[in-house]
Amino acid sequence: MPDILNQNSTFWSKAYYSPNVESYIYRLYGRILKPEFGLPIANPKSKLLDFGCGQGSAVNFFNSLGFDCWGIDQNPIDIKVSKERYPHITDRFSIVPNNTCEIESFGNLLGATNFDIITACQVLYYLPKEQFNHFLQLAYSSLNKNGLLFATMYSQKDKDFYESSTLVKESDGWMREINFNSIRKKIANYFIHFVKDEEDLVEKFTNFSPVHIGEYSIKLHEGDTNEHHYTFLGIKQ
Repeated sequence: MPDILNQNSTFWSKAYYSPNVESYIYRLYGRILKPEFGLPIANPKSKLLDFGCGQGSAVNFFNSLGFDCWGIDQNPIDIKVSKERYPHITDRFSIVPNNTCEIESFGNLLGATNFDIITACQVLYYLPKEQFNHFLQLAYSSLNKNGLLFATMYSQKDKDFYESSTLVKESDGWMREINFNSIRKKIANYFIHFVKDEEDLVEKFTNFSPVHIGEYSIKLHEGDTNEHHYTFLGIKQ
C-alpha cells in the first residue's frame, strides 16, 4: 500500500496560505455554539481544541471571543507561521507527533485539562481508516461529558474529485487516490476518504450522538472542483 500519510504530507508542507477564518467557523459560532449552547462561558473558560489548525486563524478567532483555545497541526511550517502571526498566544500552538497512537488524550499532549469542544475542519479525510478511528478515540477521551465535536468531511458529491479517483484496494476500501487535471491545477497521488451520504457520515462518527448535520460547497472558478463537504456536530454523552 502506498505511504498515504507521507504522500499527503507533501501537500500539507506547501503551507496553504490561510490568514482568514473560514465562513463555516463564523457560522458554527454565531448559529450554534452561542445561541444553542451559550458558549463560551467565562468561569471557567470554555476550552476548545482546533485539530489541524493550519496557520492559526481559527485559534486566534476563538480566543478573541473568550474561549480558551488551543491548536495542533502536523505541519511545522504552519505552526511557525501561527506563532509569528499571533505572538500573544504562541503557547497555544503545538505540533502533532507522527505517532498519535502514543497519546492517551490530547490533554496529555498539550498539558491541558479536557476540552468542551474539538474542531477538525478539512483534515480528517486525509487520514487512513486506522488513524481516523484513533482520532475519534482520542477526541472522545479528550472531551468533557456533553463535549462537542465539529468536523468536516469530503463527500462523493464533489464529482470532479470523486470521479477522478480510484480506490486504493489495500486501504480496506477507505482511501481513494486522486489524479485531477484542470486548466487551473493538477493533482496527482493525492489520497482522500469520501463520505457517501449523511447516513454514512453519522456511521463514521458513531461514538458521538449527532446534533446537527450540514454541508457546504463552493466553486468560484471553472478549474476548481465544487469542494462539497458535509459537516458533523456531535455530542459526547
